[in-house]
Parts: sequence; C-alpha cells; structure tokens
Amino acid sequence: NFIRVIGVFPPGTYVKLANGEIAIVWKRNADHVMPFVKALFEPSGKPYMGGLTRDCTKAPYKITSAYQPSRKPTLDVSALWQ
Repeated sequence: NFIRVIGVFPPGTYVKLANGEIAIVWKRNADHVMPFVKALFEPSGKPYMGGLTRDCTKAPYKITSAYQPSRKPTLDVSALWQ
C-alpha cells in the first residue's frame, strides 16, 4: 500500500501541531503512523532559528492538519535533514 510506504504525511509536507507550531515533516517514524517533524514557527508565527525536532506521537506535537503556507518560507531544507 502506498500510504504504508510514504506515510499519511510524507517528508516535505507542512503541518500544524496541537501546540500551534508550524512544522515540516522530516522523517517517518518506523513504529508509528505519525512522523517526526521539524518545528519551523512558534504558535505566534515567529520563526525558530533552525528546526526543532518534534515526535508527533507525543500529545503536544500531534499533527492536527496539513498546512498550506500562503507563501513558502525561505529556508535551507537540506540543513533540516542533517
């Protein structure tokens, strides 16, 4: 099944977390449906300096929805995967 291979939220997808942060999916979590993400923006919209790793199996970091930014943020995506 395609969903089993890439997940519900494939890497590169922007998502909104339960705590209000905006994040980008960083990698799949092999043991769970929910992936690991890098939080890019505080709930207030202020950007973090670098992405903060979040485990979406934890309640505050659960994905509430996919997120479509009005414009793509300027960021070095390759730095998130290091």
